[in-house]
Amino acid sequence: MISPWVLHRHRRLWQNPDAFDPSRFLPNAPAAPQFAYLPFGTGPRVCIGAQFALAEATLVIARLLQSFFVELADSRPVRPRAIMTTAPEHAVPFRLKPRKR
Repeated sequence: MISPWVLHRHRRLWQNPDAFDPSRFLPNAPAAPQFAYLPFGTGPRVCIGAQFALAEATLVIARLLQSFFVELADSRPVRPRAIMTTAPEHAVPFRLKPRKR
């Protein structure tokens, strides 16, 4: 069994593995080692909706950020909880403030 939770936080594979750092996936960032990041699994049982999920998330987030400033509405830290997938340990309230057009 391979645990993505452990793999995605392995100190030999990632610099500062517990930090939320989306910049590590930018086109000019160093490539992650093969099979070090498996958000949708791999091999014959890879999630069939992976490409759609990535495209949909990109479009939804881009549209939201065009229209709103997003900020946490609560001072509690957001910590991950390892279950079958990764989820926050509590509901995370956000405040959306409209951007001026």
